[in-house]
Amino acid sequence: MISIKNLFRNGPGPSSSYSLHPYRIASDFKDEHHEATTIKVTFYGLLAENCDENFTKQALKGAISPLVSRFFIDNVYPMPPNTIAAKFEAYGKEKNLIEEKIYYFNKLGESSELAEYNNKNVSSHDLLEWTYSNGRSVWEYAIKTDSSNLEEFIKTKWEIMKKSIKDGLHIEGGLPDSNINTRRASLFLSRAMQNRDFIQPISKTMAYAMAIAEENVSAKEVVAAPTAKSAGVIPSVLTILMETYKVSETRIIRGLITAGFIGKLLFKQIIDGDTHSDIIIASAMASGAAVQILGGTPRQVIAAAAISLNSLKANHEIQENSHLDYVELNGIAAANAINNATLALLSDNSLSKEIDFFDELTQWNRQAINC
Repeated sequence: MISIKNLFRNGPGPSSSYSLHPYRIASDFKDEHHEATTIKVTFYGLLAENCDENFTKQALKGAISPLVSRFFIDNVYPMPPNTIAAKFEAYGKEKNLIEEKIYYFNKLGESSELAEYNNKNVSSHDLLEWTYSNGRSVWEYAIKTDSSNLEEFIKTKWEIMKKSIKDGLHIEGGLPDSNINTRRASLFLSRAMQNRDFIQPISKTMAYAMAIAEENVSAKEVVAAPTAKSAGVIPSVLTILMETYKVSETRIIRGLITAGFIGKLLFKQIIDGDTHSDIIIASAMASGAAVQILGGTPRQVIAAAAISLNSLKANHEIQENSHLDYVELNGIAAANAINNATLALLSDNSLSKEIDFFDELTQWNRQAINC
């Protein structure tokens, strides 16, 4: 099983696989070779095909600076289908090769990073049994079963999330994506502030989500949650909860950990899915976090996630053909997360159908782990 830390990595957008994670790996590779003066990067497979539209070179230049960076595209070297790969080579002052290494990327990181964690079989039923037997919460189980220093790690990501919202709301103008031409988050917030009663919080939530999504389109730093193109959903929901209910940051951090655990159980759907499914999963993570923050039971946390995931199968074809861009879908998913959390909080404590549905969705994850 992967770590919750894999669900919250920061770096430049617009893509987890093509910019954010390559940026992180390039930065680490540079730091590991202090004697290097030049780093050469060769793109393979899908990375070679899609590096320009995803600003991969721009991201890597930022990571490698102040060292000299050189970029090459290799369309000849044989790679398995759908491979996203890059070879990093560090050279010294005498142009001597210090080290070379090939990295393989997916939406949750680099393949060797995901292999570092113990493949422990964890299910929602394990979670619920432990929480009720011990009188504890989902976030406590997550800390117990995940990697060390998780709370401190999440605190740093929350600071970046808040900055992304603030920055995104203060910038207007065009966007580099030809399908998403203009920033709208600032305008949406202005209109939201003119609304009253229950409309205003939902409107602001959508504006916050779109602010981060627009930062991602612009290749600015975001926290993938769980991916770059779904990065706006979770922070926007947690921000509106802070504003509306005066929730402490401690509870927000615990909510983020809860969200991460839900995403951890759905890691196969994230890796194998598309942008639309990533956004649905982000909504599930956000709705579970909201229930946790608002005092719901562990069963209600899982039920809220399950309610959000209802469209993962039922509306897949509709989502694939959606006329909405992913910035708009971030806003809609954030609003849906609040509605789904509300439904779970209003429901009785059995919620058996929702729990069974969530466990069915994550069952094949556990089968994959145990193979």
